[in-house]
Amino acid sequence: MGAVLGERTGYVVAVDAVALIDLATAHHTVLRVLPQAGDFIVAGMALLEVAPAGDSPHQGWRRAIAPCFMVQGERSVHQDAAYGLQQLVDVALRAVSPSMQDPTTVVSCVDHLGALLHRLFGRHAGHARRALRPTLSSLRSVSERRVV
Repeated sequence: MGAVLGERTGYVVAVDAVALIDLATAHHTVLRVLPQAGDFIVAGMALLEVAPAGDSPHQGWRRAIAPCFMVQGERSVHQDAAYGLQQLVDVALRAVSPSMQDPTTVVSCVDHLGALLHRLFGRHAGHARRALRPTLSSLRSVSERRVV
């Protein structure tokens, strides 16, 4: 497997999976995406691995892949649900601190956390499985998900 290295340092705030799948399909290869939205990367770190090894990445790959990874100085909740969860938990913890003692804010945070978790795991889990099943034979991109 060959690796395509990133050119920027910062947080991955978005990954254009559709463009990556189109690129992999056009080149008859499989791409293994390494960083996820929310990960901090340093210039020179591998963004993805290209298989088979015979299709080693070159400058053209780097130019084609660079727009697929949005890297910025700060995290965003656009594709980084863990960051949104962290922000809600931070607000709730401040609201229960002895200096604040704001139970209304805590209840609101818990409500929003529940809604976010339902959105992430309640509705999409089955839908994603159904969407992948018919196209599994033409899979061209692999991304490992971590549960925070």
